Amino acid sequence: MVRKHLPLIAASFGVMLVAGGAAGSQAVPAVGSGNPLPQVMVAPVASQHVRDAELDAVLTVEAQRILDAIELIEGQQREGVAIASADTESGVVTVQLPATFLPDDYGAGFEDQLDQFRTSVVFLAGKALDVSEVRFLFDGRSIEEHFPELVEEEREARAGMAVRADEGGVAFVAASHGLYFHHGYRDWRVQRPSPQGVQEDFITPSYADELQRLLEERASVRVVRPRVGSNGVHAESGQEWWKLAARYHIKEMYPQQTRIWNSKGDWIWPPRLR
Repeated sequence: MVRKHLPLIAASFGVMLVAGGAAGSQAVPAVGSGNPLPQVMVAPVASQHVRDAELDAVLTVEAQRILDAIELIEGQQREGVAIASADTESGVVTVQLPATFLPDDYGAGFEDQLDQFRTSVVFLAGKALDVSEVRFLFDGRSIEEHFPELVEEEREARAGMAVRADEGGVAFVAASHGLYFHHGYRDWRVQRPSPQGVQEDFITPSYADELQRLLEERASVRVVRPRVGSNGVHAESGQEWWKLAARYHIKEMYPQQTRIWNSKGDWIWPPRLR
């Protein structure tokens, strides 16, 4: 099933496939071969995974293309190779990248980069199998191993949110992003890019609506929303309130609490453990 789709996938991305045999080498595009299309050799894989060498070759070429072209952020270096492979039985796609690609700090910019890899490999692999998950490894280690503070942060967050059903409680549901005033460009703009024409800033409120409904119905908790859903017009921007970032609603409610809604963005998220 996988193999019959590969010629079409490969052709659409300009890849010439050369299946690796028992002595196949690591997956890297050929350089300076004079061929108009890159040739890829794929390493043999462990028997506990069900793999297809030609599919892995296509995924690897695409992962390497992204690594070669991606705009780097602070702390990253463009070196080493990218290797991508799919377990055709479980649907798990693994993208292996060099540890030098890790930035100084884990943040939204790095997540956006990983999304570029994730979107492309899911699109390609999805033509041949049902993708269940995309995993990233950096020199063979997971993101959590390189940034252990992420694990601790998640543990603390889960512990903080643990509320007994019979006690009720309060849930803080924040639809992220939204329009904000950029003091450099002197205009109102969205916080996130719009790949494939999808504007995340204006989609997150609908997810927050659904989460609020489920929390109220299933957990009987009171939900606080910092980003409002009103269609009324915000006087300063001339935009509907629901499109604005949460800070403007908080500013309207608590104008004196500038430490809450007027932070300068000089802190790092997630915070580093000391």
